[in-house]
Amino acid sequence: VNEMYDEHEKEVPTLSKTTHHAELDIPAIVSPRSFIHKYLEYSKTVGGTHPTNDFFCALAILAGAVGNGVRIKAWNQLICPNLWVLLVGPSSANYKSSSIDQAARILHLATQRELTKYKDRHGQDLASPEGEKGEKSITVTRSNRYPKESSMEALYHYMKDNPGGLMAHGEWKAYFTNLEKSYMVGSKQNLTDLYDGGHVHRVFKSGELYLEGIALSILSATTPEWLEQAIQPEDFEGGFYSRFLFVPVNGTWKPSGISNTGSWRDRDDRARELKQFSVFTGHE
Repeated sequence: VNEMYDEHEKEVPTLSKTTHHAELDIPAIVSPRSFIHKYLEYSKTVGGTHPTNDFFCALAILAGAVGNGVRIKAWNQLICPNLWVLLVGPSSANYKSSSIDQAARILHLATQRELTKYKDRHGQDLASPEGEKGEKSITVTRSNRYPKESSMEALYHYMKDNPGGLMAHGEWKAYFTNLEKSYMVGSKQNLTDLYDGGHVHRVFKSGELYLEGIALSILSATTPEWLEQAIQPEDFEGGFYSRFLFVPVNGTWKPSGISNTGSWRDRDDRARELKQFSVFTGHE
């Protein structure tokens, strides 16, 4: 932005005016043997999506798969490799939502598992069966792909089973608008607190909730115009948007069109490769 400052206009350009940026040289930074390279090759067979978007989507689902399995000690706490990524580009261009949906499906396939939940006769969760009269067990499916829409309380309860994962939204505007609703007051600050991980203690009507080792990643997309209107100074001052990686993509991308060369087998192969990262454990 500073390089584009026009001394004659005396105006710093807005995001919508900032249309030039250095193209990402993906082959120069990605090993041919890596998961990211294989994921990008798979995306080519599906067709239509922008390689820069796909690159950052691959990074995001890697972060979602690893979760809190890998961490380093810094600033007197354990730091996880979670990422907050926001793809920024013109509306209906570069297939941003398609890139996100494709990546999120692979993360879900790679990390889905069934859990047995126990509830007492009042419907409250139990950590283990206690032999109470009226107690019942249910089987639920969980993955490192967090629900698209949920209250903060519901998200906390989901994180109890999955402390590390990814929230993927094809359109950030819709989710951001939801955060502004009255019953979601304080959600932006709560999400900001979750970025740094550590432990969480919350008190709800249903009881107290303790969470350890949170590693929340976010992947979404929006347009420069909406972002300019939505961002308020306090969002940066409070640290919310300061935690995002903003990925602007040139609007001149010409997609290859719909392709039928991509196969379910290729998709499942990427999911199996990603699953290997979800079982990493260790730190420092």
